[in-house]
Amino acid sequence: MKRSLKYIIPAALALLAFLAVPEIADACPNCKEAYIEGADSPVSSGYNVSILFMMIAPFVIGGVVAVRIAIAIKKNSKNQQDAGTDGTAE
Repeated sequence: MKRSLKYIIPAALALLAFLAVPEIADACPNCKEAYIEGADSPVSSGYNVSILFMMIAPFVIGGVVAVRIAIAIKKNSKNQQDAGTDGTAE
């Protein structure tokens, strides 16, 4: 229990510092400049699209892994049924 508190307390304090002083958590200079230029700028539109791709990527990767696991399980169960066993011991 004490070990987990050793990591949680500093992380919580850092989070509070970022929330209390938003200037600490400024965006990169390019993103900041694109934001200042306005929403109609092609640079800001490019940054917005790239952020969407970065947000979607983990879900796509997780979905591909889940489908591959489901296919492997289905294939394994079909092979067991073809062999005449259902995986249970009698």
